[in-house]
Amino acid sequence: MTTDRWATRRDAGTWRCAPAPASVADFHAGIFGHAATPLHEVPELADELGVDRLFVTAAAIAAEGAEVVRIAGSYDQAVVTAARAAADEPDVVLVQDTAWPGYEVVPGWVVEGYSTLFREIDDDLAARGIDA
Repeated sequence: MTTDRWATRRDAGTWRCAPAPASVADFHAGIFGHAATPLHEVPELADELGVDRLFVTAAAIAAEGAEVVRIAGSYDQAVVTAARAAADEPDVVLVQDTAWPGYEVVPGWVVEGYSTLFREIDDDLAARGIDA
């Protein structure tokens, strides 16, 4: 028998972490053509989910020319599907944040990139006067 469970911490909304490392954000800012991914507020979805405000970044991956493939399944299934597709195509480059033996370097870079995204999100929200 399985039971769905939900847990929450009352103080979770007040938790803060240290800012993302400036060195990573500075690296990305130095890349030709780099611009922060703009946030777009989606009030209809926020209402549907029962949250005060919700912001989803643009479909920047597809805008870069990547093929976005949606699968019916979990994130882990998507990771396996992407890895198999990349292995079958010699000119395909796999870029994802999940690591496994023999595929650790690129996921590390992706995670470093997340720190830049988080810094950009913090900056965008602060510019809007929103305390994140």
